Amino acid sequence: MAVALSFVTTLAGCSSDEEKLVRAEEDLAAAIGPNKDDCAKMAQALTKLGESKGKEMQRLKNKVVPKAADAKKAFDARLDEKFAARRKAALEQMKGGMKCLLTDESVQRAML
Repeated sequence: MAVALSFVTTLAGCSSDEEKLVRAEEDLAAAIGPNKDDCAKMAQALTKLGESKGKEMQRLKNKVVPKAADAKKAFDARLDEKFAARRKAALEQMKGGMKCLLTDESVQRAML
């Protein structure tokens, strides 16, 4: 419950939907990065994140991220321009977890 309240507070403090989406990426990275060497722990962290913030993250993604490939590419470029350091840090944190993300079934289920 505290985690869910933290997420709501975090989103309320964000100035735009784009910033909220970047914060969601950071939350995802925080679940993946520290657990890069333990797929079971990563799956647990991702499941917990999904339970506490998943619906809000999906709602935000559906609201903000364009569906068309060209528009999505332009949107990603705009996010990279506005939030370069934050997005780069999140991506770097997630890179270490690629083995689990690509090969572990429990992690893949938790990502759905």
